[in-house]
Amino acid sequence: MNNNGNLYAHIEPLLPFVECPGQYVGQEINSIVKDPQKVDVTFALSYPDTYAVGMSHLGLRILYDIINKHPKALAERVFAPWADMDKAMREHKVPLHTLETFRPVRDFDVFGISLQFELNAPNVLQLLDLAGIPLRAKDRTDEDPIVLGGGPVVCNPEPFATFFDCFFVGEAEEGIVEIIDVLARAKGKKLSRRDTLLALAHEVSGIYVPAFYEPVYENGVQVGLEKLEDVPGVIHRRWVKDLDAAAFPTAQIVPYVNIVHDRLSVEVMRGCSHGCRFCQASSIYRPVRSRSAAKVLELVREGLKATGFDDVSLLSLSTGEYPHLKELMTRLVAELDPKGVTISLPSLRITPELMQIPELLSAAKKGGMTLAPECATDRLRSRINKKIRNDELHSIIEAAYREGWRTVKLYFMMGLPGETEEDLNGIADMAYEAASLRKRVAHGPGKVNISVSCFVPKPQTPFQWAPMAPTEKLDEKRVAILDRLKSLPGHKNLNVHFHNREMGEIEAMISRGNRKTADVIEAAYRAGENFSAWDECFRRDHWAKAIASAGADHDGAVHKEWPLERFLPWQHIDAGVSQEHLKREWLKSLAGEETPDCRSGKCHVCGATCKDVEH
Repeated sequence: MNNNGNLYAHIEPLLPFVECPGQYVGQEINSIVKDPQKVDVTFALSYPDTYAVGMSHLGLRILYDIINKHPKALAERVFAPWADMDKAMREHKVPLHTLETFRPVRDFDVFGISLQFELNAPNVLQLLDLAGIPLRAKDRTDEDPIVLGGGPVVCNPEPFATFFDCFFVGEAEEGIVEIIDVLARAKGKKLSRRDTLLALAHEVSGIYVPAFYEPVYENGVQVGLEKLEDVPGVIHRRWVKDLDAAAFPTAQIVPYVNIVHDRLSVEVMRGCSHGCRFCQASSIYRPVRSRSAAKVLELVREGLKATGFDDVSLLSLSTGEYPHLKELMTRLVAELDPKGVTISLPSLRITPELMQIPELLSAAKKGGMTLAPECATDRLRSRINKKIRNDELHSIIEAAYREGWRTVKLYFMMGLPGETEEDLNGIADMAYEAASLRKRVAHGPGKVNISVSCFVPKPQTPFQWAPMAPTEKLDEKRVAILDRLKSLPGHKNLNVHFHNREMGEIEAMISRGNRKTADVIEAAYRAGENFSAWDECFRRDHWAKAIASAGADHDGAVHKEWPLERFLPWQHIDAGVSQEHLKREWLKSLAGEETPDCRSGKCHVCGATCKDVEH
């Protein structure tokens, strides 16, 4: 049994009475335990969701590895306990603690929380609450850890600003080392909490300290952000120029329990240049950077040796467009097939060129054919800048059936700006056509799974000014799609799943929110809301009461189109693509104009610094 920390004696008796107790015991292979007395700075790193979700996040693994390799620092992990463990910990007065040494999170210098999804907001407060850390930064003392946030949600940090001492904007591989050095010096000088945060803001590019800025409102609408100290007016995101030189963990932790992605994960490429106008990742991870095939092979070999995994996942936003994919797959298949190691290709944007590579076909078939046309008409696809045509999609699906696929999954969105009844009918029609193609080429009906999510406007995208369709309108769209499906012959081979539209509405509220949104988040949490990202846990009534009690302008934040001249709550965050470029793209969308991929044509002057980056 684990006896690394004093708290374990209090935790062990709780384990027989909670679901999946293995997620709370630590001591996994490749986990790292360092002596806190021999380092200057200690980090408790958290993903505000369950162990199964958090341990699947590659970013947390990267930071864990970098910090623990630093001679002045250590990092330990903590995840959100599920409802049963949460209740038990509160009843037995067991504070939130780390997995490595079972030390209370409140004893660490920094509590780092990864913000990947807006609906994780209540879990952030759960973590702070269980740790005994005041929820609001203004109520903390020098005895509390510095609460540091990072991740894509920091593209608009304002809804979370009340709860965090500081944020890091961008990719943290290099910035985390600078943060360690500044904190070590501040601790050596015994600086106050305020002076430590001021040092971070002055010395680390990408650090945003909300307490040093004050929002300005007129008639309830934010019209500005004033500096209260001599700090940067604009926070510029950090990004890694050379992935081959960037730190990457090979001795990844091997969980004892099932997690979402239970395999060796290796990032082959970062960024996307397609410029889909709804997609935040396409903006904030520019420019496109890739690892060399030789470096990926090295990481895979070392990772398999250190972990014993029998599945390798090649990660990127679109692995099918990795420039060295054919070379890499040929070498990996030859080396790993005899050892019984499989290769997973998530985020595979299947193209006609990709279908010609036999090594990829066998790997891709294991997960089935997945395509994300997003919408079903060429007209609307031009508006969202999804540069693929229906005839191309049909050709790809037909080729897949010829190669042996039986099932196709299609991802769509409803409620996109400019959507018409024709577009909704087209979703059902495209699915029917996909099923019919298999009957023609393989003499049997094809099974098509349809997933329909709601469009949610995201900061730092051309659609950040667009409204989200009201719930009642989304209900009408849902019925229209179902009615069209039922009218088609053979519709029993077409399975459709609709994402929770009410969850999307709260996601949009937080996505486009400002500091007043913190009152809604806190009220929802105090009403009992937690794990909002889980369908079975989301409670719309908690959020409705919280919105009412906070007096929030929910309709204005979610369902209204914003004028281009409006001040944006995230205007002080430079996430890589300029607001001028995003405005141009929004106007082009309204005109139905496409913007070519910049890697195959001229530069669009988007603001991302592509110079000296090898694609």
